[in-house]
Amino acid sequence: MTLLIVAATENEVAPLKSKYPSASILITGVGISNTIYHLLKHLHTKSYDLIIQIGIAGRYNEDVEIGEVVAINEDCFADFGVLEDSNFHSIFDMGLMEKNQTPFNDGVLENKDVHKYSEGLKIVKGATVNMLTDDITAIKRIINKFSPVVETMEGAAFHYICNQEGLSYLQIRGVSNDVGIRDKSKWKIDEAIQSSNDFLIQYLKNNNVFDLV
Repeated sequence: MTLLIVAATENEVAPLKSKYPSASILITGVGISNTIYHLLKHLHTKSYDLIIQIGIAGRYNEDVEIGEVVAINEDCFADFGVLEDSNFHSIFDMGLMEKNQTPFNDGVLENKDVHKYSEGLKIVKGATVNMLTDDITAIKRIINKFSPVVETMEGAAFHYICNQEGLSYLQIRGVSNDVGIRDKSKWKIDEAIQSSNDFLIQYLKNNNVFDLV
């Protein structure tokens, strides 16, 4: 199996890289545009049997624990649209795009193979945003609209490219904080990174994935 590991930052994949220095790892940079550009550019040079995105995430509710590792089955661009009179309208609501237009399914980016690769992880919905905020109104708007469990800045971009290209993939996230709390002294970043990397290292062992380059 040829495997590509994708992360937004070096820090989010550092434990795995120290154990498997020859692993094929792509650092995209933070955010939607960086993820789309660098992942697609890299995929023009090489093909893979499986692509795994790893990183940290905030949680919207207590369905998951801080430090827990989760797999994302559905993701969405949660702030892609128009805010009018305090009401958010997605591009689908405005009729600018059909909800089932490829690669979307009812307006979300679904990983139909998530159970094949998640190996017992809790499977949850994600929401991807361009801007992190502590504004309670904005956070409630996303929750009411999309019912996500975790939030990232790259997940939907990763799903978008993989679905468009017909690739096998998995997005896993270590939960580091509650969405809305911007005081990083209350975040558990190191714990979330270690737990997500521990899962991935064990995954590689379980599946004898040593052809990593």
